[in-house]
Amino acid sequence: MDANLWFSQCRQIDDHDKPNSVLRGDSPYVYLNPSEVSPTDHLLITTSQYNASLFHRFFKHIEVFPPPYDPSLVEYVDSHHVSRDIDFLAIGHNTSDDHKGHAYFRLIKKGRKFLVSNDSDADVAVYKQPREYIYSLYSRSRFLVAMSHTEGFGLPLIEAMVSGVIPIYCDAHAFHEYGMGLPVKCYKVGDAWYSADEKDFLDVVYYAYNMSKEEYDDLSIRVKEYARKRFNPSVILNKLYEFVYKWNRD
Repeated sequence: MDANLWFSQCRQIDDHDKPNSVLRGDSPYVYLNPSEVSPTDHLLITTSQYNASLFHRFFKHIEVFPPPYDPSLVEYVDSHHVSRDIDFLAIGHNTSDDHKGHAYFRLIKKGRKFLVSNDSDADVAVYKQPREYIYSLYSRSRFLVAMSHTEGFGLPLIEAMVSGVIPIYCDAHAFHEYGMGLPVKCYKVGDAWYSADEKDFLDVVYYAYNMSKEEYDDLSIRVKEYARKRFNPSVILNKLYEFVYKWNRD
């Protein structure tokens, strides 16, 4: 059984009116309107405890499964040893309210930056690139800037860590659960919305940019080992087997 395929076969949360469904919910702040959705007995599969905390008023049964990384990513980065010529990388489809926090990315003045997004100042468009191209950017990058104001999982964060790229990330929402690297203190400013002081962010960026090679390599290895263990497809699949067995038995 392929874990990613199993997750993809779960119904979207919009199908909550169909009986006997296993639903998948990635973004409660996108899909759910409290005035329109009533509590349901359906089983909800979601990606983080952060999401579960927002979904709990609508679903009686919630299970958290972080999606595993794609093995093709590991195969690519482990077979392409190139110079890390990009200092700061950011990836994400943004919104008009800067959901992905790319305004922080623009504050960085030193080092080479590369933005993959739908923003007007992006270096390349986020949805027009093959996966191998994104993998190549991970191979070439030292740091991923992941300053989303809210996030239910954050695939680029996980993929970067799996690739040995050290993330500079908002230490809140799902990133607080899954991130390892250089966290930036964030505080809640609204319903499911977090921000950081610009100075706090730039202090972390300055520290990152001036890390010694030894310090960088040590943290990069620890980040990669952590991510490859926690989001390993075999590990997630075993948990999924245990869950499916228990659910069918009960």
